[in-house]
Amino acid sequence: MYREPIVRREERSRGGELTTTGRSPTTAEGAALTEKYKEGCPYRVFYEMADRFALLRPPTPGYLRISSEFEQAGLKIRDGSNVQDTLDDAVDAINQDIADNKNYGF
Repeated sequence: MYREPIVRREERSRGGELTTTGRSPTTAEGAALTEKYKEGCPYRVFYEMADRFALLRPPTPGYLRISSEFEQAGLKIRDGSNVQDTLDDAVDAINQDIADNKNYGF
């Protein structure tokens, strides 16, 4: 089941006080309730950039494992590992995770 982003729930439940997570607000209403992201404030440009360019990722089974494998592959490549071999290993690990989890119900 897809869960709504934490920031949106927090904006509603805490009146936009995003200081506990340090994340940017995801709605204009949430930004207006903050001291740093409302119109004319120092972090407003970050909210505006995110509002214009950011996309929420679709709900993806296994996302945490996929992103972790991708991050680890990037670090290994940065540190000099063979690109193709490292990416192939990441794909193998992701595919194994999918198989271990019975295709996440699909």
